[in-house]
Amino acid sequence: MTSSSNRVAFRDPVPTTLTADNFRQTVDRALIRREALGEVFLTDVVQISEIEFAAAAQLPRSHAYYGDHNQRVVRYDPVLLLEASRQTGLAIAHRFCGVPFDHKFILTRLDIRIDQLSTIVVESRPAQLVATARIVEQRTRDGKVTGIELHLELTELITGRIGSAHVGLRFRSSRAYHELRTQNRGGEALPSTATYRPYHRAVPAIPAAVGRRDPRNVIVSQPTTVDGVVIADLLLSTTHPSMFDHPQDHIPGMVLIEAARQVAIAGLADQHGFDPARIQVRGLTSKFTKFAELEPTTRLIATVGTSSAEKRFGDTQTHPIQLERNADRADLPVAVELYQEGDVVCRVTTTLRVVSTDPREN
Repeated sequence: MTSSSNRVAFRDPVPTTLTADNFRQTVDRALIRREALGEVFLTDVVQISEIEFAAAAQLPRSHAYYGDHNQRVVRYDPVLLLEASRQTGLAIAHRFCGVPFDHKFILTRLDIRIDQLSTIVVESRPAQLVATARIVEQRTRDGKVTGIELHLELTELITGRIGSAHVGLRFRSSRAYHELRTQNRGGEALPSTATYRPYHRAVPAIPAAVGRRDPRNVIVSQPTTVDGVVIADLLLSTTHPSMFDHPQDHIPGMVLIEAARQVAIAGLADQHGFDPARIQVRGLTSKFTKFAELEPTTRLIATVGTSSAEKRFGDTQTHPIQLERNADRADLPVAVELYQEGDVVCRVTTTLRVVSTDPREN
């Protein structure tokens, strides 16, 4: 048995040939592992070359989860764009990389960067997202693809460039996945959110403090600040129709990202006096180091806007970021580590900006 990791040369974005026909209907929900049709945003994906693809997605103007924010300017949620990118990665793996439908997917990395805020403002028509995707790294074993790294350039079909994303995926057969998960759990049987219902003693955060309106979308406890860091616990909601669209034996990566985002917003607002309704996500980088189990407490520890937090995540920045009360148009990082039983399961750096009420702002 052999294993290899091949990096593919990165070139300028390739032109896409997507038209209105590519946005007429969503892809088969089985292609992207979704049960509810309302959670399927990908409408098509076509192959341009051996390693290059063009994906189409329609973004909902209203959504009970992705559309639930208290910002004064209504924009599409960057986490929604990240989910569309993740769905693109799954579709490419199945359609063009030969990954069988019965294989399990493991997320290793999810990143997004919004370069043009004006192109994600919600308007009178649904946004038509074009993701030009390229395989920048591919892992194989015995001639079969076991993992891919995708770089995606994100554009709105009419208004123009949005930004970029990165998706890292690994694939395992059902048997190999079950063996891996059982080994990780010391031989204990795998739980399932189909029946598992967590019990929380912690008080949930106030929705407005974490950038939400609906308390059903709040998944962290009320954050507290201790010795300069922000601390909160993840409050699992295994019946949430978007975060747990189908049964899971662990906490999905997208749920960990959402929890980190909520703590980051609350921390920045609390420590520096900003209105959470003015805080906009400009970027997210995430790395998943272990499976996040359902049963243990998941604690989030966030460090707001300091070079030490960035350096922990491998950034070369050496100077602390100076935050001011009116720090409009400054991109401010919040580094979040998520722990279970003393071990880091995920690291997320959220880049935030305090924005005005001008929808044309970039």
